[in-house]
Amino acid sequence: MLRSILDFLEAPDDAKVKANEAFVVNELARSRELFDRIEARPLTEEQRRAVVIDERRNLVVAAAGSGKTSVIVAKTGWLVRKRYRRPSELLLLAFARDARKEMEERMDSRLGTAIAREVTVRTFHSLGMAIVGKAEGKRPALAATAENDRTLFDLLKGIVADLLADRDLSAMLDEWFQERFAPYRSQQEFRNWGEYHDYIRKFDIRSLRGDVVRSFEECEIANFLYLHGVAYEYEAPYEHDLATSEKRQYKPDFRLSEHGIYIEHFGIDAAGNTAPFVDR
Repeated sequence: MLRSILDFLEAPDDAKVKANEAFVVNELARSRELFDRIEARPLTEEQRRAVVIDERRNLVVAAAGSGKTSVIVAKTGWLVRKRYRRPSELLLLAFARDARKEMEERMDSRLGTAIAREVTVRTFHSLGMAIVGKAEGKRPALAATAENDRTLFDLLKGIVADLLADRDLSAMLDEWFQERFAPYRSQQEFRNWGEYHDYIRKFDIRSLRGDVVRSFEECEIANFLYLHGVAYEYEAPYEHDLATSEKRQYKPDFRLSEHGIYIEHFGIDAAGNTAPFVDR
């Protein structure tokens, strides 16, 4: 017992980390039923940890469509059922009205009307307006950009144009738009074409020019050509007629229209292997 006390005094932070991790492991087990049933599908391991790690402030970084709303609803249910917080003490914020409405509907269907009625769900905008109105005694008039999409679009275009005048930032944006526009997954990670095409459609993979492409890699190629001013056609019919009674006309992935050069992308890895569902 004395040894344990001395260890704690010598490294209290280490003891805190171990205690917190032990709490997380035990709480994941204790709340398994809640996390299995709170949504239509059981929460993932990362989602469950985002709920039970209950520090004073948590930052959860997640992509679009990855289940952030599910985590927020589960966190609310967990806090209330563990009696760590009363529903009236919770404020849930969303960026857009549609997201706020979805959050309210999920709260009502998953946690019950009694809890959902007491939890405050707002958009950042409505919360800000309410705070300003209470502090100043009147709500301010909205800027034109908040009520007119065209005005907002023109403002954003001007801001982006000013930022692009910075050479380093411009190069960074070029790289982002060329390569980092969606979470990358190769064909080798999928079991069939259907799963891969669902992934491509989910993130609306299309080139900067607007081409709806068939793969992440084709999008990178198209963006590279576009950003470097190389004119191209995507899946244009081959210049020589190759169609038969059994096969349609051949359409190469890219044709560099000013040079008569064709680029065909093959989905293989560094070892030359195709995806499991592709006939090598």
